Amino acid sequence: ITVLVLLFREPLLILFGASENTLAYAEEYITTYIIGTLFVQLTVGMNYYITTQGFAKTAMVTTMLGGILNIVLDPLFIFTFGMGVQGAALATVISQFASFVWVMAFLFGKRTQLKIRPGTLRPRLPVLRQIVILGSAPFFMSLSEGLLHICFNNQARRFGGDVAVSAMTILFSLFQFILLPVEGVSQGSQPIISYNYGARLYHRVRQTVRIAVLCNLTFTVVATAFILIFPGAFIRIFNSDPELLAAGVPMLRVYAACLFVHGANSTFQQTYNSLGEGKKAFFFAFFRKIILLIPLLYLLPEILPWGVLAVMLAEPISDLLTTAANALYFRRFLRQKLPAETEIENPNGGILYDRT
Repeated sequence: ITVLVLLFREPLLILFGASENTLAYAEEYITTYIIGTLFVQLTVGMNYYITTQGFAKTAMVTTMLGGILNIVLDPLFIFTFGMGVQGAALATVISQFASFVWVMAFLFGKRTQLKIRPGTLRPRLPVLRQIVILGSAPFFMSLSEGLLHICFNNQARRFGGDVAVSAMTILFSLFQFILLPVEGVSQGSQPIISYNYGARLYHRVRQTVRIAVLCNLTFTVVATAFILIFPGAFIRIFNSDPELLAAGVPMLRVYAACLFVHGANSTFQQTYNSLGEGKKAFFFAFFRKIILLIPLLYLLPEILPWGVLAVMLAEPISDLLTTAANALYFRRFLRQKLPAETEIENPNGGILYDRT
């Protein structure tokens, strides 16, 4: 990936929405930033092996270490050393490397139960097949996110110019930040769901799913309300340019109109993976992004006279339709996947569950 990006960085940046005014800065940043690809991929991938062993706090430190170090190093390299855009990229690479060292130190240390040894790295086809099946949905979601960035940025530039592209960058960053707690709850519930499903404790699986949906739905409803009421405040976190605010505020209001459904949909997707049904998670990811969102990005601006706001409208429509379809199917899926249980009072105290 690193080699390909370095070889074709200019056409790739143009494809992702860079213009003549921003191409030089983007190329300067990506040339340095891409060096950290190996570190960040290994860090993200291997950090799951820390979480599954029950060391959630250690896994959390992995993320916090890179994030905090990046925040500290950014002003140092950008302003103190006068490196500008390249300094920001270098600070990111150093932060990614620090997280990588932290993860590797743990996995080669004494506390880990899953020790990395040459013999354990031998490929096993049945295991690889299952990994590919379960990982296809997250992989597709990441790949399709890149494709969506391309489509969104190009349509934003077509109907709103460079200012709209800058606003889209803010919207993407804002959504990634706001949805972090949602992803945290969804991914954190995965090992709990998988463990209890394997132990045939189906009531705990249902309880975990209900709690995850409730937590995520509550958070996203509150987040949606704040964004719709105070859109300008959120954009000012990134940039207070008047022209950018004028373009970004209405774009954000439309784009975030159905943010509240992300909480439930994310939980559904992670539950499919937790129960070994990666194909179902893949289908709904494909349905939202490829069947609905990308066609709507190009169709709505042609039939609605709202310019860049018609482009933004594709997001809430796709989110709402996908989550509605997913919710209807998910209830039926859980009934079929989890055998019914009857509560029986335990003479010694507590509740027993009888599977029927």
